[in-house]
Amino acid sequence: MEVIKSAFDKLRKKFNKGYEFYLSIYLIINISWLFFGMLIYNYFYFGYQNFSTGHVLFLIFNCLIILFLNLFHKVRFDKIDVFLILLGIFGFISFVFAENKSVALYGYYLRYEGLLQLLYYYSLMYLSSLIYKEKSKSFIINFILGFGFVNALICLIQVFDVLKFIPIIHRGTKHGMGLVTHFNFYGSYMVLCMGLSLGRFLYCLKRSSWIYLFLFLVFYSSMLVCNTLSAVVGLGFICLVIFIYFIYSLVKKNGINIIKYVSVFVISVLISLGVVMSGKTGLFKDVKKLSVETTEVAKGNFNDSYGTSRMFIWKNTLKIVPKYLLHGAGIDNLCFAFGDEMLFMESPKAITYVDKVHNEYLQKLVCEGIFSCIIYISMLLIIFLSSVKMFFKEKNYIVMSLLLAFFGYCVQAFFNISVIEVAPIFWIVCGLLIIRKCKV
Repeated sequence: MEVIKSAFDKLRKKFNKGYEFYLSIYLIINISWLFFGMLIYNYFYFGYQNFSTGHVLFLIFNCLIILFLNLFHKVRFDKIDVFLILLGIFGFISFVFAENKSVALYGYYLRYEGLLQLLYYYSLMYLSSLIYKEKSKSFIINFILGFGFVNALICLIQVFDVLKFIPIIHRGTKHGMGLVTHFNFYGSYMVLCMGLSLGRFLYCLKRSSWIYLFLFLVFYSSMLVCNTLSAVVGLGFICLVIFIYFIYSLVKKNGINIIKYVSVFVISVLISLGVVMSGKTGLFKDVKKLSVETTEVAKGNFNDSYGTSRMFIWKNTLKIVPKYLLHGAGIDNLCFAFGDEMLFMESPKAITYVDKVHNEYLQKLVCEGIFSCIIYISMLLIIFLSSVKMFFKEKNYIVMSLLLAFFGYCVQAFFNISVIEVAPIFWIVCGLLIIRKCKV
C-alpha cells in the first residue's frame, strides 16, 4: 500500500506542475468549437441544433474534468463557487416550474439556450478560474482574438463585397456578421474582442503590444459596419473606463504612454470618417437617434418604438414579472410566459413574436426568478470590484484587458441577448478574472 500511495503522490505532484497547460489547451478547444462549429453551420448544412448539441457534449467532458480535479487535484472551495452552485440550483427550480420543460432544458427553437447550456457556461467559468499563470491566460486570450480576427475579416469582406471568388463568405446582407448568425450577436462578440485587444495594447509595455492596436482597429472597423448600436454603447463605456484611468494616472503621475492613447484616438477617428464616407455604416445616425430618445425618456416621454422597439418588449415583460417573481417562467420560456396573449411585435415587413427580452438581466428575472437575477448581478459586481482592486494592486495588463472586455459586455447586455455563439467567451473571461484565495 505504501508503494502505491507513494507512486500516486508522485504522479499527482507531476500533474500539479503541468495541469494549467493541459487545461488551457482544453479551454482553447472549447473556443475553437465556437468558430469551427459556426463555420460548418453556416456553410455545410450542419444545423444550429447540432451546434448546440456540441455544447452539451462539452458540458459532459467539463463535468468529468471538474470531478477529476476535485478528486485528484483537490481544488480549494471559493466563495465564487457558491454563486455558481446557487445559479445552478435556481436554474433547476426554474426548469421544474417551467411552462415548457423541454424548452427549459434544451432551449427555444433557434436559440437552444436552456438549462444544459447555462450549466455549460458555469462549468466553463469554473474551469477558467483554475488558470492562474499570466502566460496561460495570455495564451487563451490570444486564441480568442485570433478567431475574432478571422470573423472580423469575413465581416468586412461581406460588407465591402470583395473576394467574390469565395462565394461561401457572402450571405446577401448589408450587415456584416462574420460567421455569427445575427449582426447584434456579432456586435457583442466584437465588444469582447475590442476590450481584450485595447487593454493589451494600452497597458502592456512590450513592443509587441502594437500588434494589438492593429487587431483593435480591425475589430473596430467591423463593428462600424455590423451596425449594432449596443456594441457602440459597450465600447463607449470601455472608453470611459480607459479615460478615467488615464486621468487618474496623470493626477498620480504614473508612467503612461500617451503616444498609445493618441494613436488609438486619431486612427479610430480616421477609420470612422472613411467608413462613413463609404456609406457602409448607419451607426452614427443611430447614435444621434439614441441620444434624442434618451433625452425624451429622461423627460418622462416613453414610446414603444424607442430602442428599436425594446421599450415595447421591456414594458410588456415587466407586466408578467410578478407572476413568475420567485421561480421564473422557465429558462428560454418567455413566449410561453405570455400564454394565450403571446407577445407580438409589428415591423414594416412582418409581425413577429418575441422570444427574448433583449436585456439579459430582465431575461434572467422573468425566466429564472428574482433570486437567480440577484445572484447573477451580485456575482458580476464581485468579479468587477475584485478585478479593479487587483489591477490597482498589481498593475497587471492581463487583468485590465479582461476587465475591459467584461465591463463592455455587461453594459451592452442591457440591450442585447445571450447567445450560444458568443456567451461561452464571456463566461471564460469571467473565470479568468476570478481571484481564488488558494491555488489548486
